[in-house]
Amino acid sequence: MKKITILIFLLASVSVFSQDTEMLGYINQYRASYGKKPLIICGELNSIAKKQVKIIETQDSLSHSKMGGIVNGEICDMGTSLPITQKEEKDFIDFLKTKLNISYSEPTSNVEAEKYVKLYIIYLFNTSPEHKKILLGEWKKVGFTYIIKDMKYVSNYINVLGKKYPIKNMANHYTVKFYCVVDFTHQH
Repeated sequence: MKKITILIFLLASVSVFSQDTEMLGYINQYRASYGKKPLIICGELNSIAKKQVKIIETQDSLSHSKMGGIVNGEICDMGTSLPITQKEEKDFIDFLKTKLNISYSEPTSNVEAEKYVKLYIIYLFNTSPEHKKILLGEWKKVGFTYIIKDMKYVSNYINVLGKKYPIKNMANHYTVKFYCVVDFTHQH
């Protein structure tokens, strides 16, 4: 009976943290491309990030947590879509290749698109000098969370009287509401 209880606990733990493991991998992969040490997850920082991301979602406005003590750095972001224009998409694809060594392929499902939302969040942090500086700081631990919702595929074609016409400079993309908070600390 004890073995079954332990197995159930382990399976529950894996399902709870599997999403975090993927995002943590992307964050550490990005940091490694700049020669930075990997971060480890901190449960206390995750809790703070979860509270703050709910505030951001509710207010639909960016704000930083006022948590002192353990949080030494915090970045947050929100958005309404993956890259919409062909130029934005090209810049994102170039970022994936040069910083993360990831080859882009257009997502064919919401699950694949969610992966790109996580990567896009890191891309957006990278495009802001202040966010980039914090993301690449000399931290030891990280906590984060994100909300991804209302995802919908949008084609770069429009139908007019049964005929398809491309919309100039627009990429196929997903509209999606996303909110993200990442907290860092130097503490052991």
